[in-house]
Amino acid sequence: MKNIRNLALPLAVLSVLSFAAAAMAAAPIRGAFGYALGAAYAGDLTALSVNEDGFYEVEFLPSEGSKDFDVYLLSIAPGEGRIAQIVAAKTFAMRADAETFLFAREKELETAYGPSRIEEGAMVIEDGAKSVALSMDEEEDGAYVVAVVYQDDDLTARALLGQDSEPAQ
Repeated sequence: MKNIRNLALPLAVLSVLSFAAAAMAAAPIRGAFGYALGAAYAGDLTALSVNEDGFYEVEFLPSEGSKDFDVYLLSIAPGEGRIAQIVAAKTFAMRADAETFLFAREKELETAYGPSRIEEGAMVIEDGAKSVALSMDEEEDGAYVVAVVYQDDDLTARALLGQDSEPAQ
């Protein structure tokens, strides 16, 4: 019993140090799939569709990172012309397949960016004013969609509130 007590404090310290080392090793959230959050969108905004929140949307094929998703989308903040969100989604017919994909992406994201928390059914990792969220939703037709959203939280909030800063150059 005495030996177990003697190990408790060193194990607790080691555990805290391991968590701290993992957190320090985490990369900052800057963007994904070859795009940087907050970067100016180089294309013609007038040629893009606009979603219900007023953001411009454009599909793209990734130049970097995972090509495991079906759809890749940039959301461009109105008024600023900057990338507010980078979205990737994949649709599955079977829940088990969607869950397997989801759990693998969770592990990848936590390894890259550090510990997560659950918020409104999504896994969320925050890094200052940027975040990444991963979720799975069931569609009306019974399909399952796994989506990851990289977001510039400040840029998105300003755009949603209509408080755009100066336009991108």
